[in-house]
Amino acid sequence: MKKIIIIYFQKNNMNQKILQIIISIYLIIKINSVKYPKNKNITKLPKYKDIKSIEIQSTNEIKNYIQNSDYVITLFHQDWCGHCKRFLPIFDEASQYEFVNNFKFLKINCNKKEICNFFNVDRYPTIKVFIRGNELKFEPIRELIPLLEFLQKISTNPLIKVNNDIDFYNNYGNFSPFVEYNENNTEFISCISMLAKSDFLIDFYFGIKSINISDKNKEKVKFNFDGINIEYFWNRECDDIKEFLNNNVYPILNEIDGTFIKLIQKNPRITIMLFYHKNNLKQVNFIQNQFKKIAFENRKFVFGYVDLEKETDLAKYFGITKLDSQMQIIIYDFIESKYYIHKESFDINSSSSEKAENDIRKLINNIKSLSFTTGDFFEDLFLKFGFKVNSSVVKLILLVGVLVLIMITFIIIIICDSGDENDKSFHPKNQ
Repeated sequence: MKKIIIIYFQKNNMNQKILQIIISIYLIIKINSVKYPKNKNITKLPKYKDIKSIEIQSTNEIKNYIQNSDYVITLFHQDWCGHCKRFLPIFDEASQYEFVNNFKFLKINCNKKEICNFFNVDRYPTIKVFIRGNELKFEPIRELIPLLEFLQKISTNPLIKVNNDIDFYNNYGNFSPFVEYNENNTEFISCISMLAKSDFLIDFYFGIKSINISDKNKEKVKFNFDGINIEYFWNRECDDIKEFLNNNVYPILNEIDGTFIKLIQKNPRITIMLFYHKNNLKQVNFIQNQFKKIAFENRKFVFGYVDLEKETDLAKYFGITKLDSQMQIIIYDFIESKYYIHKESFDINSSSSEKAENDIRKLINNIKSLSFTTGDFFEDLFLKFGFKVNSSVVKLILLVGVLVLIMITFIIIIICDSGDENDKSFHPKNQ
């Protein structure tokens, strides 16, 4: 009996250890998955003592706020929703900060279904933001600091009024577009202002200059992207401007360096990068002519060129050695964090630049059939089956699995050993 009790406590201790390990692993994963905000000091900004959020009782009431206020943030919630109960005091606290004084904070209880049905809300909590009556699309936010950062971001005006594009580019860089618009059209500026505060354009400023340009049928606007002038005919729809900017916000050809990499990581696209040798005059001419022409015809992609002598770390990352007479194409999908290295390099010294141009065109046209890689064995393995995974998480899961198997094996050995001893005690040899 004594032996059985000892074995029981050993098993209990082992179970506790297993439980502790599992809890520790869970906490590690949980902690690492938290995206901490950049500006932790934002909560130290001045606050009012009173809560500024307003309870809304009717659809007409909320519509009145949206139509007559520049900035409105609405929280749709339900009484039975646990996440809503946790977020409501966060929403109230956010309304107390002085820097969001230009916002109207509205709370709508979706027990009154007619209000939430009108705004097509079926998940809780749901936040909607309206700028001058237009709804701004953004990712869900349920924490105080990210919410404050978001409100601070969209309350800052990214429209810079200047007299000419040269002054604007000198201060804000060539990546930002310069706009000339009809001085009588405030609706266009309202749409630009709203879109410039959305996630996909948040890192860009817009230089604007009002001039008297018009068309009998459509509103004509002039955009200047890095010295490329584009006349744009607006059909008075904000979504139309968004599609136009989404396809043209980057210059036609971009110099790929550290600054550009950081920028495109925030506004990710599929990027076709041409690695070249700057001392080769033929390659420089190819970039300025054929490659630029290809880029202009495929605005849904971002095109860039990389100086092998200048960007050695980037060349090393892709395993590109010094190319004196050849050029190398890399296609990087910044959205999925995977890339494709073209097996063949382009030698325009021994062949025509037109042939290289046609080869690049074929590559872009067949981009969906290319075999992309993440550069990691585990991630590539899952990628073959259509799954995108994080290599660190996979390794952690495998490690946990191995530890669990070892512990189970250890427990089985202990149980088997104790069973053998018990058998011996119940079947003594006859003396």
